Amino acid sequence: MTIKEEFEQLPLSWKEAFVPATDAEKAEFENFLDELDRLYEENPDATPARENVFRVFRLCPFESVSVVFLGQDPYPNKEWACGLAFAFGNEDRPQQSLANIFTELELEGFSPAGTSLTGWVEQGVLLMNTSLTFVPGHAELIDKWQRYTSRVLEKLSENKDTAFILLGSAAQKAVKAKGENVFKAGHPSNLYQTAKKYFFPQADKSLFKRCNTFLKSHGKPEIDWSRTK
Repeated sequence: MTIKEEFEQLPLSWKEAFVPATDAEKAEFENFLDELDRLYEENPDATPARENVFRVFRLCPFESVSVVFLGQDPYPNKEWACGLAFAFGNEDRPQQSLANIFTELELEGFSPAGTSLTGWVEQGVLLMNTSLTFVPGHAELIDKWQRYTSRVLEKLSENKDTAFILLGSAAQKAVKAKGENVFKAGHPSNLYQTAKKYFFPQADKSLFKRCNTFLKSHGKPEIDWSRTK
């Protein structure tokens, strides 16, 4: 299917979150998806695969979202990118950002045992990027996507019981919500760490446990962060 057809398969709640009801804005978004399809035809290295561009929204119903775990854009490798932020398509060789996240989880007492992260999504963790595609040579797509994903984030932030995990400055700039439901830390990439800014400074320790404490205090189930697949 085309990317536009994949979008049309989403539940109405997600489609309405992406695009307001006006005909003009719907047409503009459809034109953007058509542009993406053309770029995918021209760029065999575009990621993720067409069928995975909206994958996280198929797997995680809008009404089930407890935690928004926000990334920036997909991995630039077709074997890695799978439509879920930070998740890794190759179970045998996790990418360093995810490996660093797992290190923090282990320090907090969790035991992650798989890189697909579908276990998180099934519990209501929306592993979303602010840009849903990576096309070599087309960095302008980041800004184009953010016009629409910012609407989704704004809609999600209307529920004050929803937690937001924001790793890195790009994710933190994308979310306007502030308060006890927002958990911030540095980006887990090696580039960030080589700048000697450890992924979780001391003040940000136990981020995942603190997220669970927030959920529990608002009557929501805690996330089993060990259940990664």
